[in-house]
Amino acid sequence: MPHKQNPILAELLVTIAGYTSQQSGTLNSAMVHEQERSGTTWVLEFITLPDMLQLYSNALVSAQSLIGQIISVGVQETGE
Repeated sequence: MPHKQNPILAELLVTIAGYTSQQSGTLNSAMVHEQERSGTTWVLEFITLPDMLQLYSNALVSAQSLIGQIISVGVQETGE
């Protein structure tokens, strides 16, 4: 059946959203620092932010692929 698809991309998007929402709390806590720029909060941001950006990139690629699947199913149904 052409309308049946493996839901792994949609599940991946939900998983990335859940994980990065937790990591955003870490970034928010890193905003609180002393009078001068704290070395500990800078390292906390340095550890957290690259992983989040990489996951966002993967999410965008997965979402683009998922949208392509939805459009292709719509085209098959109308016969265009």
